[in-house]
Amino acid sequence: MNQPQEKKTLHNTINYALIGLFFGFIFPIAATLFDISLQNLPLTFPNVLKVQSMNPLHWIIDTAPVFLGLFSALAGYLKDQVVNVNRELEEIIAKRTESIERKNQLLKQEIDHRKEAELELVKAKEQAEAGANAKTRFLSTMSHEIRTPLNAIIGMTGLLNDGSLSSEQREFVKIIDKSGENLLGIINNILEYAKIDSGVAVLEEVEFSITGLLDDVIEIISTNNLKEQVELSYKVDETIPSVLIGDSARIRQVLVHLVRNAIKFTEEGLITILVEPGQMDESSLELDIKVKDTGIGIPKENQEGLFKYFSQVDSSNTRKYGGTGLGLAICKKLVEMLGGEISLESEVGVGSTFHFNIVVKKTMNSTGENDIIAKDRIVESTKRLSPSEGRTDININMPVKKLKILLAEDNDINQKVIGKMLARLGQSCDVAGNGIEALEMCQLIPYDLIFMDMKMPEMDGVEATVELLSLEPKLKKTPVIVAMTANAMDEDRKKCLDAGMNDFLAKPVKLEELEAMMQKWFKAES
Repeated sequence: MNQPQEKKTLHNTINYALIGLFFGFIFPIAATLFDISLQNLPLTFPNVLKVQSMNPLHWIIDTAPVFLGLFSALAGYLKDQVVNVNRELEEIIAKRTESIERKNQLLKQEIDHRKEAELELVKAKEQAEAGANAKTRFLSTMSHEIRTPLNAIIGMTGLLNDGSLSSEQREFVKIIDKSGENLLGIINNILEYAKIDSGVAVLEEVEFSITGLLDDVIEIISTNNLKEQVELSYKVDETIPSVLIGDSARIRQVLVHLVRNAIKFTEEGLITILVEPGQMDESSLELDIKVKDTGIGIPKENQEGLFKYFSQVDSSNTRKYGGTGLGLAICKKLVEMLGGEISLESEVGVGSTFHFNIVVKKTMNSTGENDIIAKDRIVESTKRLSPSEGRTDININMPVKKLKILLAEDNDINQKVIGKMLARLGQSCDVAGNGIEALEMCQLIPYDLIFMDMKMPEMDGVEATVELLSLEPKLKKTPVIVAMTANAMDEDRKKCLDAGMNDFLAKPVKLEELEAMMQKWFKAES
């Protein structure tokens, strides 16, 4: 707020004028007195007039008060102007100083507020990170605790299913196995959604073939997923390059979710995956992917919230078809991570089409050879799986020789389950109850293969692996170390591999997965 401006003063003008007039009157008086004294005349008024009239110089001297008064007034006025200008400058400087001080105060307050806000943000971030870490630890612990008994349930049902059972017993085992698989799927979905929602999940860029990826999807959709009257097929536009770059694991994950969702709500008919090219340039290509089914369809009023977590069309679906409603929410999150969008078109009684688009990169190897691949696969493109094709015995392709295997596992039930599985594969194993026992046994026996649990008392599997590899020069043989753990999150896998383990198996472990792992590292001869 501006202060009122002081009035300009003329003090010096008036003072200097008075001084000038004073001295101006002194000059003619002194000159007159001097002339009267010089002529020896008495000081009388007539003599003053006589002297004044006789000397013309007095006429000039008599004007001194006027000129001296004017010159003095001018000098005083100039000084007053300087004083007034200085005062105005001082006022301006004072106001500006006051304004600057006020702004500095406001700036200081703003800086203080920002520092407080930054501290609050840092505190909130630390609290959020602590909360996220606590949630991750909680989910990891819960996953581990649930997967541990699931390993026994799924492992034992797998062994039972491969044995001699009556049709009724086999049906019972199938129900147990299916329930275990459903529970495992729920756990995996909750963990996946939590990772995506907390920003832990990261994208990778690898070369992949879209047709190979779709083959993997069909392979993942096992006989237990398809219904007898449902056919599953895919079609890839022949102009799409044969080699692309992107996060194939995430794309596969979205497709598996959508296909399983389509199977769940399709009693009979077709489920088709369509892949077509969208916008493209020299380095990138948009993929438009559709998953169409001839299922029950979804009413329009229920479509909007379908991609929200724990959301389903209605509660009766949960009872009839099962599931948590997390699958489509995960699909939405993953597609958005991949830079695309997902949408739905559906008509009750006709079927549903889930459509999503993603951007992938081209490579120097992207030669557009899918036209040849498509013609060669006219893939086999319609592949039907039926529950009636379920196996009664596993075709076990055992290693050529018996392996010296160590199982480092503290849970006695899992010791029995893995031991029985290995026996079914023609192998046997020694058992160590913790990492310390595993180290001692490895220094005595040249093991070919170690299945190493992560969480064990006294010394866990990661510590045991690091210590074991440090003793490598003293060992008779360097074993292949495979993590076999209920800690199934990506960071657990990374932690195991960074410690020096060769591979990773997440519990619950299936017999065919165990066999595949052994075949991977100890291939059988023809």
